[in-house]
Amino acid sequence: MDMIFYTGIIGLVFGILFSFYDKKSGSSLYKKWYNLSNKNKIDPDLEIGFVTNQLFGQKLTVALIFTALAYVLHYLLIGEAFYGLFRMIGFFIGIMIAFYAANLLMSLFSKKTNKVIDYIEKVEKGSIDLKAEAKKGFEKAKDKVMETVAGSEEIVEEEIGEEKPATESKKEDNWRDGVKDFMKK
Repeated sequence: MDMIFYTGIIGLVFGILFSFYDKKSGSSLYKKWYNLSNKNKIDPDLEIGFVTNQLFGQKLTVALIFTALAYVLHYLLIGEAFYGLFRMIGFFIGIMIAFYAANLLMSLFSKKTNKVIDYIEKVEKGSIDLKAEAKKGFEKAKDKVMETVAGSEEIVEEEIGEEKPATESKKEDNWRDGVKDFMKK
């Protein structure tokens, strides 16, 4: 019974990974396959994949194909034909749950994930200069630190309760301006 549970977990993870791949890249593969195998061409703007936006029958077919491949791999590696059939029940159920749960999971993480993937693709293509991006990040961090340091100095002054003469505050302003000019260079 434990092996059915473990293969179900493997099927769940595999199904989620396949659904994610199908959503991002599998759509173009599906459209190519559909256009080769059917005389009517599919709409290029349609968001459809092997599992993405498909009916139950299509998802069932894909799950059965993956389960059959997993069974053959299990038989070749372990050699247990009869126990392998029972283990594949868990794998099949895990994949089917994943095909339906993956849409929910991807809707939760899709915006952040898409931004990260798009950024990585832009970096790989060379359209983003990493050195310039690092400088921007450094400047933002430096500004935040300077704001924090200036804010903490004011808090310390308030806690002490001493008022500084005007000449001393002017000196402090000149010092800050000098540091800011140095940091800009």
